[in-house]
Amino acid sequence: HFVFIPEGFTKLDEAIEMSKRSYRGHLENHGEDAIDVGGEGVYTPNIKEIKKGLNLLRKTIASFDCTNKIFIGLDVGASMFYGSDETYRLNFKEDNNEDSLKIFGDALKDVYKSLVEEYSIASIQDAFHPNDSKHSAELTDMYDGRVLVVMEYDHLLINPAWLDRAINKNIGNALLLK
Repeated sequence: HFVFIPEGFTKLDEAIEMSKRSYRGHLENHGEDAIDVGGEGVYTPNIKEIKKGLNLLRKTIASFDCTNKIFIGLDVGASMFYGSDETYRLNFKEDNNEDSLKIFGDALKDVYKSLVEEYSIASIQDAFHPNDSKHSAELTDMYDGRVLVVMEYDHLLINPAWLDRAINKNIGNALLLK
């Protein structure tokens, strides 16, 4: 999932208006297949390759000259493709999702690093499975606040022990509350 993130606005209504403009512009530029807005305002485009979606978002941002005001956020939902063998299956949406695209947390962290560098990602939500606190903490440390590493908030909302654990282990540097 993807999200537009407005930054540098002094008034909330300006930031919200820019976000709305981004969503509308994306729809107008790329059609209905490029956008499916979920309940939390995230995009879930009908694509299987993350770079294709990121390229579409980058084109939208450039099309109305907001390169330094709108950034891209990822809502990864890594729990959906985390296996019992502690690997991440990158092709989990495919019918024949063989082990060829199965990677460990270190490799997934490298994927995020390359995406942040190439696409100016401002936020990564649910980057790893909640039990994979080692890699969540490493990702948080790697960006030292330059990229928001949003913690697996569903677990934090229902279990105060998870919140204490996240704080003590430096698992993320941001929390999204609903």
